[in-house]
Amino acid sequence: MRSHRGRPGPTVLLAGDSTDLRDLRALAATLPADAYGQVYVEVASPVQIEQLVTPVRVAVTWLVRERDTDIAVRGELLTAAVDAWIDEWMPAGVRNDHRIAWIGCACAPRIADRYRTLQERSMTASAMGLPTVGVDEAE
Repeated sequence: MRSHRGRPGPTVLLAGDSTDLRDLRALAATLPADAYGQVYVEVASPVQIEQLVTPVRVAVTWLVRERDTDIAVRGELLTAAVDAWIDEWMPAGVRNDHRIAWIGCACAPRIADRYRTLQERSMTASAMGLPTVGVDEAE
């Protein structure tokens, strides 16, 4: 399992699609400056990509469903990204309450299973004391 030694802040995973951008912006704005982690946003087209302000050590990855000849199923790219993140940062049997996790994309049922996994292995944003006013948190 990777760690971010020397960085005292929480490890963060925020994930959603274009319908969650308001919530992702609100959550990103409340992250501690010493947070470390990843934001994944799945969008249908590159025109939906926008600036998302995060702490310095929180990366933003835009997952574009539109391809040359087709478009990926909604939630497919996000699910794969979240699965990879969980495998690397949250191995089974290891609970770490110094993590913040939030997943939107409620229209893609496959992603709900990933949120349950995260709940078992981390704290949610509200449990970490982050403001969630105006943020729809799937519990």
